[in-house]
Amino acid sequence: MISILTRLSATGTLRISDLASRLGLDRSTLSRQVAAAVAAGYVTRTTDESDSRAYLVSMTDEGKAAYRAVRRARTRIMVELTRQMSSSEVDQVSDALPILARAIENLPTPRVPSHKPALGI
Repeated sequence: MISILTRLSATGTLRISDLASRLGLDRSTLSRQVAAAVAAGYVTRTTDESDSRAYLVSMTDEGKAAYRAVRRARTRIMVELTRQMSSSEVDQVSDALPILARAIENLPTPRVPSHKPALGI
């Protein structure tokens, strides 16, 4: 789910088909994830006025707040980790972060018993 919020934070509203393409997912997989994000209150799904067969996905204020919270948590983790490293090691990690970020975004959202789906950190 965090991959949906990450993409929408960068692009704004997208058609489900465009979002699926950008995330490298098929439409049916993404539709299920979007349905969970809608149920959690993180995104809205509306009919595209230019094509009534298509749907648009947008982040809600709650989704934006959840996305910011995940980013803050990730930042805190990185700060704690880098405090234990030499400056050379920090530089190596910084060089590897874009690769790691792509890998993290492609991880499936874990199933956690909760009233809202897990966002991951």
